[in-house]
Amino acid sequence: MKIARTIIGFLAAVIVGFILSVLCLTGYTLAGYPGFDLDFHAFWSTFILNLQGLATGSPFAGILAVAFAIAFAVAAILKRLLKPLAPFAYVIAGAAAVPALLAIVENVMIGGGVGAFYGARGATGLLLQALAGAGGGLAYTVFRGATMR
Repeated sequence: MKIARTIIGFLAAVIVGFILSVLCLTGYTLAGYPGFDLDFHAFWSTFILNLQGLATGSPFAGILAVAFAIAFAVAAILKRLLKPLAPFAYVIAGAAAVPALLAIVENVMIGGGVGAFYGARGATGLLLQALAGAGGGLAYTVFRGATMR
């Protein structure tokens, strides 16, 4: 049963993290256009297009799954050593995983300097991505039923 909960929690983390990441990428990108009237319809239609494009036309979801797998494995070890942080271990791991993933994609896969994900540029964009990752970590914690040990 624990394995099933772990798998369900992991799938939930990837889905939630992916959706929140695309949501933040879309919002931050559209908000950055000068003079653009950001109404709900424009945001929603752009979000859906971005969601479809990143889900089917890029390896982003797969790379996110790998980043979460590594981050959650490290968190499982560290939460045993750092007991006060144990309840938040996977949330912190998710928050670290997404900005790390974007830095790796930017610098290793693309060669650096191009800002592959406009919505993740700058401190605000990266903070929003960290929050998306934290949401994925929270989903993992909730669906897995992670304990404080």
